Parts: sequence; structure tokens; C-alpha cells
Amino acid sequence: SLQPVMGGSVTLTCGVESVSRGGSSVAWRKLDADTLPANAAVDNYVLRLEDIKEDNDGVYRCEVTTRLGIFYADYNLTVTSAAAPDRGAGTFTSAAAPERGAGTPEASSWHG
Repeated sequence: SLQPVMGGSVTLTCGVESVSRGGSSVAWRKLDADTLPANAAVDNYVLRLEDIKEDNDGVYRCEVTTRLGIFYADYNLTVTSAAAPDRGAGTFTSAAAPERGAGTPEASSWHG
């Protein structure tokens, strides 16, 4: 589970991007919502949330469709109200495993 701080930002890189870039398509969604939040920006395999809000809590899924099938990785975000004391004010990077799905996630990071 990733724990970005309210007001900060988080960048998720789809963990199944190495499956096949040729002829593949990728889609991001929030599992408990019909659409991505207004503060979300998608650039193919990357989802970025700016100015994190409490309602950004939830599970985000990247789903990659290739000629080999459909692959996905889930990322659980738990928004916190303040940075953890051991993190300080810098940049935190995590190579967190997806909650479920195929593939191995690449580094996911957030900036306080």
C-alpha cells in the first residue's frame, strides 16, 4: 500500500509495461469509481495524481491489453494527513508489489 500525503502528488507506473509495447493498449481506472479523479493525469503507462485529496484513497488498476491477453496490476493508495517522521520533506520512492494481477510493478513514487 502506498501512503501519499494530502496536498502532495503520486506517480504510478504500470507494472505490466514490459509485457509488450508493440500493439498494446493501456487503461487506468479507480476500482471504486466510474471515472478517474479530476486531479488524475494519464500518460500511457503512467498515472499521476496532483494535489492529493482524501477521496483519492482507493485501489487504482492499470490494465494492458496485448495480443497475448489482458494483464493488470493494482495499486492501493491510502492518503495520509502528514508525512511520516522518518520520511522528511524529500521524495519517497517505493517498489511496492501490486495487490493482485500479472506483472511486476516498476518504482512508484510520490513527492511531498
